[in-house]
Amino acid sequence: MTMIRKLPSARVREAVALVADQLGCDETEALAQLQARAESLQYRLHNYALLVIEGMVRFDE
Repeated sequence: MTMIRKLPSARVREAVALVADQLGCDETEALAQLQARAESLQYRLHNYALLVIEGMVRFDE
């Protein structure tokens, strides 16, 4: 069976760019960090991404 990987939404891509800037890392690592934190706090990724975009969550603090 072929697995189809869903591409991140525009919201997630924007949040990943912000996280990468805040952490000084590449976007692959930023996505991993964003996913890990969202999962640990039991958020859906796109909802947690919105918190990052709105400045309610930062990764450099």
